[in-house]
Amino acid sequence: MVDAVKAKGRGFWRWVRGNPVQTAVAVLVLAGAGATAAISASPTVPLSGSAVGYAVAPTPSTTPPSAPSGAVSHSSASSSTQTGTASATNDGTTVTATGIGGITVSQFSGNPVASPTFSATDEYFDIRVSSGNTFTSIVVKNCTLSGGNTIYWFNPSAGTSGAWQSVSGQVYSAGPPACVSFTITAVSSPSLSQLTGTVFGVGTVSIPPVTVAPSVTSISPTSGPASGGTTVTVSGTNFTGATAVDFGTTAAKSFTVASATSITAVSPAGSGTVNVTVTTPTGTSPVTSADQFTYVVPPTQGYWEATSGGDIYSFGNAPFYGSTGAIHLNQPVVGMASNPVGGGYWLVARDGGVFSFGTSHFYGSLPGLPASEQPGLPVVGMAATANGGGYWEVTSGGDVYSFGDAKFYGSTGAIHLNQPIVGIAATPGGGGYWLVARDGGIFAFGSAAFDGSLPGLPASEQPGLPVVGMAATANGGGYWEVTSGGDVYSFGDAKFYGSTGNLVLNKPVVGMAAVPGGGGYWLVAQDGGLFAFGDAAFEGSLPGLPASKQPGLPVVAMAAS
Repeated sequence: MVDAVKAKGRGFWRWVRGNPVQTAVAVLVLAGAGATAAISASPTVPLSGSAVGYAVAPTPSTTPPSAPSGAVSHSSASSSTQTGTASATNDGTTVTATGIGGITVSQFSGNPVASPTFSATDEYFDIRVSSGNTFTSIVVKNCTLSGGNTIYWFNPSAGTSGAWQSVSGQVYSAGPPACVSFTITAVSSPSLSQLTGTVFGVGTVSIPPVTVAPSVTSISPTSGPASGGTTVTVSGTNFTGATAVDFGTTAAKSFTVASATSITAVSPAGSGTVNVTVTTPTGTSPVTSADQFTYVVPPTQGYWEATSGGDIYSFGNAPFYGSTGAIHLNQPVVGMASNPVGGGYWLVARDGGVFSFGTSHFYGSLPGLPASEQPGLPVVGMAATANGGGYWEVTSGGDVYSFGDAKFYGSTGAIHLNQPIVGIAATPGGGGYWLVARDGGIFAFGSAAFDGSLPGLPASEQPGLPVVGMAATANGGGYWEVTSGGDVYSFGDAKFYGSTGNLVLNKPVVGMAAVPGGGGYWLVAQDGGLFAFGDAAFEGSLPGLPASKQPGLPVVAMAAS
């Protein structure tokens, strides 16, 4: 007579009670690992291998049962593997994976993949009986439901009250669920609540290495020359085993993995803005705004600005070679000239004192001449010879003084001028020079040709403002004049590229310089403001510098590098 049927986990218990013998018959179906099973493992397991654990019953066993001495053996069994999948969660330090029959894997270091697997090669059962019953015998055998599943062993097969309270065994499971049938004969019929059964597996939990791609969080510096060669520190995560560092689509010249979070790479040649990415066996870092590297094209043009105190400010490709900023001057600086062959520049003061910097040599100056040769008029400008081996100084009266290999080609010293001279420009070949007066009058000497001047223009075209400087074209076939308002006048083959005549200036224009090779010019104002025209490039100016770097003295001249 069947009194009751109770389902428990993936097994079920069937009790049959008869008279007068008190006998309990139970059937335990083993389907994979049991509902109350658990897998435990050591706290740290290498993720590249397999985590091996075993299932334990909730109470009180802590190890898989083994066949003890005297156990009933069934040698016809063979091995089998039960396989299932599991899900995983990770809080950064502890991984919990649950799957077949409540299997739990915990305390794994690192970041496992989302789908660890469990494989059980053997299954065990553990039948527990309440200590309040007295048993005289137990019979364990295969169920007819199982289709021929085999029991390896079980123990014990009989006992008395207080001598044992559980039966352990091992079964072979293949195909249909393993089924273990056992009959317990007791003095009194036990209740259902006094019997428990557990099925558990011994096998392997596999947690493959997680696929974690590297990431770049910052780079320093963020820019470098287009020619490459910049050493860049790349910061981020998961850099261990990096196989490549790329700047855009181009591989770094070289790189060194300093740690899992830092790489030092040398930029290849390139252009524009590119993403710096790191590749490891697990993938390539995603591109973000934090990994962008900008290739900077070096300026091909440059210029210097000079103040009355001899402070020099360099812009573009113009190197800084020195200044008189820390020197007490007898007279303020009034002009400058760059060395045509490069490497330096000269400054000239109002008394004709010359200061040379870089590879520009000192060839003499007015203060070094005898008193009888002193002009008695202020110097207003200077110009260098074509090979940088000399220079000229000019006074407001048009007196010209030659030094080094500069030849004297004439002056206006013996001429009555309507307006004082304000500047000088040398011919590119070095065989002559022009002087320009405050009213725009031009005076040509040596190979310098006269191509016109402001006084020759109709009254309606006169600027009404004083001329402050001039510059010659690259081939010496023309020149420009500029007024304090930034009006530019072109003569000869000089082309007009623009002016500041229609702008309201903060400070008046004080000079100009032509682009080497022609095609444009710069104007400079008293406050260092720079205005570029034609193919002249704007590379910066004094008003763009922080207040702490402002000179506090007026700009008086400029020169192109």
